[in-house]
Amino acid sequence: MGFTISLMAFEPQHEWKVGQIRFEGNHSLKSSELLSVMRLRSSGVFKKHKITEDRLSERLLSDFQSIEALYRFRGWYDAAVKGYELNRDSSSNKIRVTITIYENAQYVIGSLNFLSSDYENENFYRESARIFPGDPLDSALIEQGRINLTNALEELGHLFVSVIYHIDFPQKSADFADGADSIDSPDSKASPAGDVSYIIQRGPIAVAGGVEIFGLKHVKPKVVERDLQFDKGDVVTRTLVERSRKKLYTADLFSTVFIIPVDTLESYLDLDTAGAQIAVIVTEKEMAAAAGGAGYGAYMGWFVNLQFMYRNLFGLGHKVSVMGRYSHWERGGELSYLYPHLFGNFADGEARVYGERRLQSDYDGVFWGGRFSVFDRPIVPIFSWRGSIRAEHTSRISTDNPTHLYPGQSRRDTYALGAQLRSEQVLDNMNFLGWIADLRGELAGPFLQRTNQFYTVLSTLRLHYPVLTIANITAISRVQGAFGAGYGRSGHGLLPVQERFWVGFGPLVPVRGFNHHELMPKDESGDTRGAGAVLAFTPIELRIPVYWRIQGAAFVDVGHAWRNPGAINMEDLRTALGPGLILKTAQGVFRFDYGIQVPQGRSRFHFYIENF
Repeated sequence: MGFTISLMAFEPQHEWKVGQIRFEGNHSLKSSELLSVMRLRSSGVFKKHKITEDRLSERLLSDFQSIEALYRFRGWYDAAVKGYELNRDSSSNKIRVTITIYENAQYVIGSLNFLSSDYENENFYRESARIFPGDPLDSALIEQGRINLTNALEELGHLFVSVIYHIDFPQKSADFADGADSIDSPDSKASPAGDVSYIIQRGPIAVAGGVEIFGLKHVKPKVVERDLQFDKGDVVTRTLVERSRKKLYTADLFSTVFIIPVDTLESYLDLDTAGAQIAVIVTEKEMAAAAGGAGYGAYMGWFVNLQFMYRNLFGLGHKVSVMGRYSHWERGGELSYLYPHLFGNFADGEARVYGERRLQSDYDGVFWGGRFSVFDRPIVPIFSWRGSIRAEHTSRISTDNPTHLYPGQSRRDTYALGAQLRSEQVLDNMNFLGWIADLRGELAGPFLQRTNQFYTVLSTLRLHYPVLTIANITAISRVQGAFGAGYGRSGHGLLPVQERFWVGFGPLVPVRGFNHHELMPKDESGDTRGAGAVLAFTPIELRIPVYWRIQGAAFVDVGHAWRNPGAINMEDLRTALGPGLILKTAQGVFRFDYGIQVPQGRSRFHFYIENF
């Protein structure tokens, strides 16, 4: 008896590149939304997605379930993927997919019920939920109603509230029963509905009892306790808990903060109020840290910063840091000390001493000084303030030769009072209006005779707002002005040379399309000098998503600088416009701008790296 063994070689299945994935019948949800829940991906410039037809069929079946789940989540409970079609292109080795969807009708909320022991508060619940019969039966909307109810009750002190919901689907209405055997029939007139019931157990009002703190290793408990926004015996609300949490984050000592009222009662259904132990759970940051940064600006050139800090002297959150910086126009270092909760809880205090060399086109000097600041640490930084005192000794300074427009100035020290007001609403979601408004000023030498005497004012307003929400296109507008002059015996009404403004340096923004020498004032010899007044506008900059973290930009910039505020002439303003490209990475922001002067037509390329 003999056996014959045959070996058969199976050819591997042909792999196709996945081409375009398109949808038919998706009138209510965008194709991008459907693609976001699918595992199958089209091949792109940077990644080629290849797959066999068998694997493609398996993957599509899984993706169809995800698509139908998305539709149910949004309220289309009878939506279905009806099929797909494959279009093979052998010349490009691509396979294109067309998916057919029957959306049918979106369900709506038929009735809205609130089941609770306190029926007299039903109107309060209806107003708090902020959803209504006739709204889409969208799971996200219903969940948001649950969150709204929970937040409203927690705001009254009911921190142990429980809110759940249930959806009932009654029989379809007569409109669907007569002559319409499916709800996707064009004869259907009424929307299918589901009844939503919220079941509420509000619990008693929570009153703060003791506070237990977990996670402290180096920070003393009093540091946490002084930032809590409630005392023992106070009614603890959602707002007070959230403010306490944010206040602890602003101390820069903790990477995570949780504040949890602990329910210690087995049953509190009959209680109006209940004492609550407050558990504060924190994770401390590394107290000793080093940080570095580098960047490049088209005006400033390369710059490097290096900082060493210790966040928690004496276990009380006092911070000491040493920082050095180096660039073409500024080199030096500083030592700073932060004293939190100066004068109780009034504000924080910070003392800085520094030594630095500053180089600009019209001077080269070495300066030593110090600054003491008092500032608030707002829970929500919509509004903040800062006051300061500065003293600066001019160790060495050399300047360009004096002229009639820029007479020589005596070398004097500076003693100045400063103030700053700031308002900001910066949102990650660019579909809403955001802003930064900043006003700062300094007055030097009042009532003093042998020091510099001058004033400076710098104001900035920056807005970002949506232009075309569906395409995620946003706009930015910005206005900036800086003004300053000497008074008394100080320098013929001019700012001291080291206090003058330079377009594109420090807090002043560049005007893209120009180098700063083109915009700065000149002396009789045509040499560039520092300014006593600057105006810079970006009437509009459009930002358009391109790919991944890359945005395209189109901007218009206007600006100029003058010798002093009295020399401002709006006819001197120069204009440039052009395109830009922005790349945001974890290492920093890279920006490329190409500005074209109007009407001169000269152009200039600008490159910036921030926080690299």
